Amino acid sequence: MNFLSHDTRYRCLQAYSASLLIAFLSSDLIAQEAAAIYVGPFDVTPTLNIDVENNDNVFSQSAGNETSSTLTRFIPTIAAVADDGVVRYSLAYQLENGRYSGINNNDYVDHKLDAKMDWRVDIRHLIEFGVSESRGHDERSVDSVSVNNVADISTTELDKTKNRELSANYTFGSEGARGRLIIGFKTNSLRYTTNQQLTNVLESDTDTLNASFSVGIGASSRATVEVVDTDNSFRANAINDRRDRRYLIGFEWEANEIVKGNVRVGRSKSDLVNDDGDTSSSVGEASITWSPVEYSVFTLSANKSTQNTENNIGSFVKRSNLSLGWAHQFSDKLTGEVSMGRQKDDFVNANRQDTSNNTQLQLKYAFRRWLEVGMGITRTERASTDASLDYDNNKVVLSVNASL
Repeated sequence: MNFLSHDTRYRCLQAYSASLLIAFLSSDLIAQEAAAIYVGPFDVTPTLNIDVENNDNVFSQSAGNETSSTLTRFIPTIAAVADDGVVRYSLAYQLENGRYSGINNNDYVDHKLDAKMDWRVDIRHLIEFGVSESRGHDERSVDSVSVNNVADISTTELDKTKNRELSANYTFGSEGARGRLIIGFKTNSLRYTTNQQLTNVLESDTDTLNASFSVGIGASSRATVEVVDTDNSFRANAINDRRDRRYLIGFEWEANEIVKGNVRVGRSKSDLVNDDGDTSSSVGEASITWSPVEYSVFTLSANKSTQNTENNIGSFVKRSNLSLGWAHQFSDKLTGEVSMGRQKDDFVNANRQDTSNNTQLQLKYAFRRWLEVGMGITRTERASTDASLDYDNNKVVLSVNASL
């Protein structure tokens, strides 16, 4: 009989893992630089990330109702690439094992598998195929469809997901060609494997067709026209079936490697297939980077788009994001990043709007080429027209990243 409790066994596992890590770092291996692993035609790269995150509001609850916990994540990844100059194959698998302290039913094991083939037929023609399969989960909060009106969120079961995506793209024109045409197709399937009586309204199939044409203007800029058509079909919630069509024009440029930018703006029409309602709105995205010196980069990003609702509130969500970040390399070993962002969500056909502010600070130190440690602090604040959904959240993360 095993006389150790779940928490005691988990603390033992943490102590054992820490002992192994200390022994490994103290050994002579720390001075070695392992060569790449070659398996037949593939270059295989395994990595391991271990991080410990303290979260003072795990379930995104309002003031006075917070639940705090420490999350320990083990994330091994293995990637394989084979490239003969004409066809490039890539395969990647990632496992994420998360364990919470002091909370029932919140531990998880997620999986993700990605495969891709790029076929360069000749200098003008490129064909790309991709497939991904994942088993994941939605983070629980007072806003989740499966925990509404539940007194103790920690006693509910995680909303576990199964996601599959297939994609194909054809590109006519090389990177430096004056004219370049890209045609693409993507299909995505989202299913839930738990709490299905409640989560089935979120299950969806999404098909996307896109076409873009760009023309070079001068030596370092391009103009782009793009059309994107998306069909969203919900298995148990047909009233939210929707067709989105976006028309975008854009411009990208690079000025002496100091300033780079990519801006696209346009209009989007969202038509609810089984309802009389439809809406037209402005959409777009922008990313501008400024690097006054080689080791310091400022990035300004903005995005305005239409998204499926994640909690069955409203028909869909009009979302806008704005963020500013600064990345700096203090030395060949120490790097840091600071970012601030704001997200606004407008729930269509529901009397609700959310505004979230996010601030993040990260420091990373590379002890060796293959070993990096990091620390991060994140603060999130959300204000909603539904005051019961207001919350703030603080996270502190310590991480170790290792590779060969």
